[in-house]
Amino acid sequence: MNEKGLKLAVGANSVVGFAGDVATARSLIAAYFVARETGSGARDGVRQALNSVCPCTEQSEVLFGFYEDNEPRLLHANTARNAISEVEGLVQLGSVPPSQREWTASYVSAFLDLLNRFGPHPLHAERIFTQLVALMQSYSVHDYLLPRGVGGAFVAAWVTPSGARWQGDHLYVIHDAVPNPADMIMCATMVRDDVLCLVNNQTGNTKLITWPHRSESEHALTTRVEAAGNKSLGTFDDAAFDYFISINKHKHVVTVLEMCGEQHTALVSLCAHGIDGKLGVVWTEELLRIVNTIAGIEAPEHLHMTLGFQPFIELNLEHQQEREQFAWESFVDQSI
Repeated sequence: MNEKGLKLAVGANSVVGFAGDVATARSLIAAYFVARETGSGARDGVRQALNSVCPCTEQSEVLFGFYEDNEPRLLHANTARNAISEVEGLVQLGSVPPSQREWTASYVSAFLDLLNRFGPHPLHAERIFTQLVALMQSYSVHDYLLPRGVGGAFVAAWVTPSGARWQGDHLYVIHDAVPNPADMIMCATMVRDDVLCLVNNQTGNTKLITWPHRSESEHALTTRVEAAGNKSLGTFDDAAFDYFISINKHKHVVTVLEMCGEQHTALVSLCAHGIDGKLGVVWTEELLRIVNTIAGIEAPEHLHMTLGFQPFIELNLEHQQEREQFAWESFVDQSI
């Protein structure tokens, strides 16, 4: 299925995202990419794009991220006001509730402190963006946000001195305090050739969301989308993800595990046996403790939450074989 509803676009060394009226925002963004492709700089491209849709009574807010003079820049365009402003720091668009905006602001502040201490290494940026998008995904698990126009799948992209890039491959596992394979929701978010691919273990369907490329025919669009879907299914069936993200439904605990495309780490193993596109998860006792702990709070309440990150730790071959045998007995034998 191809839904032309992605609210994030990557191209021309830029990342662009929006909230508000979809048709207006998409027209503005398309005009921006045309301006960039015909030689305009980022700032001139934003002004030309805004002029192409204004005056306008529809309210759309569009963010343009790019590098200029070796520094990251963020411009905010508002169509109803025909205005462009430069953003310093965090800006949050859309209708996310105030409590979740506060969580986001708090974690962004903490991550910026880390970047100031350790420096802007590309790996640091990727890990931080992965945690932030996981945090936002958890909002839709613990609060039903779709009536606000927020929810579904969250995806990240960012700009670097060498260009713009999409997030890595994320496997979200939504579970109770004691994970039950029959009740766990697994959803992978992957981007292939500018197509957001959502693979869900419950429905068995792959949802494909993209923007048409400039001058792209309907046939070319369909071919690109189908190819992206096939590639993403291959990644899912091989359990070759960059990050495993646990979201606890019982407590608001979000845990990001770096996988580096491997099926095994010291904390978890993913078992891909090719049965109806389903994956098995082998949880260690240590991981179960982590995903059920609100850091620093003995008696957590609804407003308490924890976001944690675990870097990749390789598992030795002997333990890999033990887990694979356990997974075969637990997941495959019961399915035959």
